[in-house]
Parts: sequence; structure tokens; C-alpha cells
Amino acid sequence: MGEGACYLCRVLKENVFVSHLNLSDNRLGYNGAAAVCQLLMVNKTIEKLNLSGNNIGDQAGELFHSVLTKSNSTLRSLNLSHNRLEDGAALWLKNALIENETLEHLDISWNHFQNKGCVLIAQGLKVSINKGT
Repeated sequence: MGEGACYLCRVLKENVFVSHLNLSDNRLGYNGAAAVCQLLMVNKTIEKLNLSGNNIGDQAGELFHSVLTKSNSTLRSLNLSHNRLEDGAALWLKNALIENETLEHLDISWNHFQNKGCVLIAQGLKVSINKGT
């Protein structure tokens, strides 16, 4: 899974035109998500990313933390809905929300967060809102 995403991401690393990327419902899995995150670490034009419905799993939280907290992040909108994210990802997302300065829209609906995960994300949102991002 995610082999096509790996190829696409290699091509897009040199991209200077694409600002919106929709890879929803493509069964990317964790490996595909990792390839997309590697792309985002070097790409400076993608502002909107939709990865909904790709079953990326809870481990992907750390990947997106790295992307959202890099100093030159251009990502303004991220859709991670329907991806089987759980409380482990919530901790990484909380910290990303606190540290990120560009994200304006985050869709994490239809995941598997329990009470603990919801509290963590709420804490991250509270800090983010209070600092004006």
C-alpha cells in the first residue's frame, strides 16, 4: 500500500505550482502517509491537503507533528478524517497545534479518539486559539 503515493510524492518534491492536494480514499496506509509527510518537509507550495479515508493509523500522528511543526510549514488546511487515528495520535496532534503557526483548518472527524484523546486535542486547540493561530 502507498507505492503509488511514494512515486507521486517523488515527482511533487520539485513542484512549485500545486497548492491543493487531494489524496482522499486511496488506501495509502501508513507508508503512503509517510511519503506524503516527506514531501511536505521539503515542499513549500502545498497549503491544503486532504488525506481523508486512507487508513493511515495511529502511528501517523508523529509524522504529522513533524510536518506541522517545521519552521517553514505552508500547510493551512489538513483533513485527516476517517483514518483510524486514536489517542496516541491525539498527543502528537495536541503538541502540533500548540507549536504550529500556519494551520487554520484541521478535520479529524470520524476517527477513534476516546475521552483522553479528545481532552488532549482540546488542550492543544485552547493554546492555539489563545495565541491567535
